[in-house]
Amino acid sequence: MSSGTAGAIRRDVQGLRAIAVVAVFLFHLYPDRFSFGYLGVDVFAVISGYVVSSVVLREVRNTGSFRLGNFVRRRARRLLPVLVFVLAITTLAWLVFAPVDTHGDVVGAAVSAILIAANAFFHAQSTDYFAGSDSPLIHLWSLSMEEQFYLLLVAVVSLLVVARRRAPQALRIPLGGPALLALSFGTLGLIAWVRASVSKANMFDFENFLFYFPVGRVWQFLAGIAVAAATTNRSAPPWMARHGRLPSQLLVFVLLAVMLVNQESATTFLSWQRIAITYLTAATIFVNSGSSDAGVFARSPFVAIGDRSYSVYLWHVPVIGFWHVLTGEVTNFAVAVIVVALMTEISYRLVERPFRSGHRPATSNWMMAFGSLAIVLGSVAVVGFGLIEQEITSRQPADTSLAGLGDRWANFANKVPRAGCVDDPFYYSCGALDENTDVVLVGDSHAMGIAHAFVDAAENLGLKPYVQVATGCYFLGSPSLTDPDGEYPTACEVLTRTLQIEFEKRSMVVFVSECPRTRFEGCPDPQLEKRAGTILETRRVNVENSVAAGVKLVIIQELPIVVDDIRRRQTLIDAFLSRDGGAVQRIDQRFEGYREIFARDEMELATRFPDSVTLFDPKPILCEDDVCLGLTSEGKAVWANEDHLTIHGAEIIRPALEAAMRDVIAKRAS
Repeated sequence: MSSGTAGAIRRDVQGLRAIAVVAVFLFHLYPDRFSFGYLGVDVFAVISGYVVSSVVLREVRNTGSFRLGNFVRRRARRLLPVLVFVLAITTLAWLVFAPVDTHGDVVGAAVSAILIAANAFFHAQSTDYFAGSDSPLIHLWSLSMEEQFYLLLVAVVSLLVVARRRAPQALRIPLGGPALLALSFGTLGLIAWVRASVSKANMFDFENFLFYFPVGRVWQFLAGIAVAAATTNRSAPPWMARHGRLPSQLLVFVLLAVMLVNQESATTFLSWQRIAITYLTAATIFVNSGSSDAGVFARSPFVAIGDRSYSVYLWHVPVIGFWHVLTGEVTNFAVAVIVVALMTEISYRLVERPFRSGHRPATSNWMMAFGSLAIVLGSVAVVGFGLIEQEITSRQPADTSLAGLGDRWANFANKVPRAGCVDDPFYYSCGALDENTDVVLVGDSHAMGIAHAFVDAAENLGLKPYVQVATGCYFLGSPSLTDPDGEYPTACEVLTRTLQIEFEKRSMVVFVSECPRTRFEGCPDPQLEKRAGTILETRRVNVENSVAAGVKLVIIQELPIVVDDIRRRQTLIDAFLSRDGGAVQRIDQRFEGYREIFARDEMELATRFPDSVTLFDPKPILCEDDVCLGLTSEGKAVWANEDHLTIHGAEIIRPALEAAMRDVIAKRAS
């Protein structure tokens, strides 16, 4: 992702940088649409191998030596000041505006990036780059990976220079372009051979290792080094000067097609797309070496973006992530481009260019660099000592519990010990389902959140409750109920069908609490009503079948701030600005769109089957105006909760549950 020393790069290579960084930008902005934009990283790997080795080879061939200290100093001045500047602004903004439980990961990633170890940091966390990490610094793994390779490269070159001086005749092994290209192919073959021997159980870990560390990309760097060895300090062959321009332009268009044409994502590290991009990039640089200042991609707009590609690369993921934190939405394309362009120009002019120009930076530039470093280190101290958590806690009402801050899932019902309840890895159950059972609670993790309140409410009424809930396993939307004679491939569907058979035998009173959006591919989704319609139809059929079998249903309507991948947890700015010291959370408007669709359908079902379907809506109990209480297992307002609204033995909701049970039992008896 980095640029080389001034004067060591051709205009066409800068154009390739522009193409690569735009592809990566588009991938992070719209991963479903530009599924292969991430291959811009592979383009950068080849370019970096070419540029850095060109600088090294030029110095060795011109002077007969290599000054390691000068190289490291140039790289540090080139990369670190602007990196630290971006990290300072990102971490500062994140500490103020992002949920507090993300702070540790962000400052950890920032420090690891400065220490050239961001790839090791994310690999140690088993972060799947393609799973949509929340970190605004996830992209810095590639910068660390490249710098680690540079250190390896200069170490090897330094050893070769020393050895050549001491034993010149012993080191006449040809290391020209063809030999290095053959070595690139050989390294690729070796990695493929090792990969073939890895078991399926270990394949993810192995490919994750190849992805994050330079050992898996040596063949890509070698492809760029081979081009540098074939072209540095040498005149281009006459045919390249005369005929290289058109083939190189065609190669770039093929490269663009592979990266930006929508297609199904590759599932392996050594995909044909990655291999093709690598050698297409190397071929483009080589073929155009005789006319590097000509062609479409060597024109000023592309060169200008290429010159700023490092700053674009550093800024684009923090901007995308920050917009998502503030709005809960995918970044608008125009907003992303404008903000990234603005931040890029600021960092490029004030920090990047002064330090990489080769001239002595002004005192103000140094002050900005060291000030940025102080902000990053200060952020580490603030997070390490828990100062923000303490500040937020001090602003809470006196009876507010902050239990489970480190692991909010500890607040979930299936993590709270209770006599008569079993916490299985797949499901959470309380009691036994038999002829004496009066009321039942089923559903997914939303049902887990109210399991204790449900059990307490039933026992207060002298009823015998039974709870059977499983994370990610919904009841009314299950195809195993819609098609009773079908085959059930998952444990969830087997469990759901088994329970339904028992419910029908006894004409049970069944409370259902689940997220009706469980099997949506995305949330939020622009095709909301289309996807909702599929689930609604299944739910309608299942409700009709249950009612026909004599089951009495109480549908606990969607809790108003439960949004699966739009996290509305407390932040420092919320603690200062929101009422009640931040003990409330705002209802997400996009969520409300989902809720309204399902609420309309549930109301229709309740109207259609007034004797068999009852609705229980917690919103009037928990919400006021546009905010809703978050609850701990003690039933107290809390600023930090998971994507679910966690409710256990909550006194706030238990009386309403008791009333709903009393009414439906009375209705059943009549």
